[in-house]
Amino acid sequence: MRFERFQSITRLLIRKIVWVSVVCALLIGSIRAFSLYRMSEHQFNDTLNVIAAVYVPQLAISVWDIEPKSIETQLHSMVESNDAIAFVRLELTSGRKFSYGHQATTAGLPPHHFVLYEPGTTSQVLGDLFVYADTANFYKMLVFQIGLSVFGYALLTLLICQLVRLILRRHLRKPLKEIAAFARELDAQKLLTPLHLTDREHVVPNEIDLVVAGFDMLQTELGRHIHHLDQLVAERTAQLEQAMQSIQLLSITDPLTGCYNRHYLNEQLERMASSESQQPLSVIFCDVDFFKQVNDKYGHKAGDDVLAKVGEVLRQSLRSESDWVARYGGEEFLLILPKTDLATAHQIAERLRLEIGELSFQCREQCFQISASFGVAEQLPAEGAHQLCERADQLLYQAKNSGRNRVCSA
Repeated sequence: MRFERFQSITRLLIRKIVWVSVVCALLIGSIRAFSLYRMSEHQFNDTLNVIAAVYVPQLAISVWDIEPKSIETQLHSMVESNDAIAFVRLELTSGRKFSYGHQATTAGLPPHHFVLYEPGTTSQVLGDLFVYADTANFYKMLVFQIGLSVFGYALLTLLICQLVRLILRRHLRKPLKEIAAFARELDAQKLLTPLHLTDREHVVPNEIDLVVAGFDMLQTELGRHIHHLDQLVAERTAQLEQAMQSIQLLSITDPLTGCYNRHYLNEQLERMASSESQQPLSVIFCDVDFFKQVNDKYGHKAGDDVLAKVGEVLRQSLRSESDWVARYGGEEFLLILPKTDLATAHQIAERLRLEIGELSFQCREQCFQISASFGVAEQLPAEGAHQLCERADQLLYQAKNSGRNRVCSA
């Protein structure tokens, strides 16, 4: 039979090989890109660990000793000795700034932030170090590696096509045509359909039959693998959802006290204060009295225990899901009480003052107790979140100036 358009078995099989090769090249390129990305990410994390362990303490010493030359030398070393870093910037609390590198190669990504403390302490901040990743260098390496992989795979595909062309010169047209037709009609719905060749009953088994047997074995294993992947995807999806929930919680929670952090406080309080609801809104500022003396006398571990216990008392005092508490900074906490008037908020603060005063701590066989001062304020008409917090803060300082261990409200 003659056809107006005829395609040889060799050309058909080569086209299939090329098509499969392109898919494989894309898959391999994607895997390679992901592998390089993960490797670069791990390397950059290692670099950040080195910076945190080596450079940050050295910079803190240089800042403390007021040695600008040493600071510039360390910033230069930080960039030049780490290909993953493009730009660093040091901002001191005195207002002076140092920088080194090329910020244009960072692609506008946010920097990694390190805080410099006074040597030997974790309370006196000397400045902030911002480290920017060199994204331009990373993408250049990524394109080069992927291009190299694709070129190698294309060359391998070309050699395989030439070899197939030579093999198909033998008398294998009919079985190969059936195999080609089977492969051409193969799709996701027919992926596990077995391959059957005609007129093979009286033929001594040869390589063609091994191919058919290989198809059967491959499809069997593929079916098992697909089932396993379905289960694995379901498990990974559940783990990913759980991890995302954990990450989201960590991003808004203070790890020491279990209260919300300052960032979440600013975001939510502004939204609540600007709400058009006519319900009252009260805030309570809480500050642990003489907390610095606790740190100085019993150590920072005891100070952390005090903050954690105070945070627990405040969290347990919440009346409903609408009430919440955040660590404002240091030993200061802020309770947000929606639908609560000033009188009720004052009663809550007084109850908390008594509960905190009943806490007992032990350090180095010494027992001690603490107290706390409170400032309570209710939102006034047209008053914003900043003004409300500032008013509560002033009432807190009024309580501290009046002898501490008391509640002031207005």
